[in-house]
This record gives sequence, C-alpha cells and structure tokens, in this order.
Amino acid sequence: MQSNSKTIIHMTESSNHCKYIKHISFKKWLAKHLHLTLIEWTKLFKKTFRFTEPKITKEFLMSSGYLSGAHNKNCEVYNLIKKDNPPWLFNLKSKQLGKL
Repeated sequence: MQSNSKTIIHMTESSNHCKYIKHISFKKWLAKHLHLTLIEWTKLFKKTFRFTEPKITKEFLMSSGYLSGAHNKNCEVYNLIKKDNPPWLFNLKSKQLGKL
C-alpha cells in the first residue's frame, strides 16, 4: 500500500504509472477541487488517500484554508483571515451567487 505522502509526490510527478493527472503541486490539486462540499471532499480523500475519515478531512481542509469554520464570524481572527481572501471564501462567494 502507498502512503499519503507518496500519493502527494505522485500527484506532482510526471509518470506513466501514476493514476493522477499531473497537478504541479498539491496546492493546485486542492484548488482544482475547491468547489466541493465537505461530503464530496471526504469521498475524494477516501478515494485518494489512506487513513482519512470525515473528521480528519474536515480538520485538514479547515486548517489549510479550503473549508470555512476554523473561526466564527464574531472572531477577530476571522476578519483578519477574510482580508487575505482564503480559498474557502471563493467557495462561499460562488455559492451565494448560485454558481455551485
């Protein structure tokens, strides 16, 4: 079996044996899937990585800025992070515009 770190390395390498499209970086692979819901993210992570479950997926995506929820709207840090246009903000704006 392949480890999660090897899966990420394979995502960024050009290889005929790699089942993933070359994404240049793990960050770009995440960005490609930005429109997903937590349920869809969880399915993708279960399909792609080992040792994932809904809570692990959610915590990883929140801590890396791909899902909102790390801070509530009344928190000072929330407003500071929002000014930096984190990836989850794009997802919220798209949903508000009805694009997703």
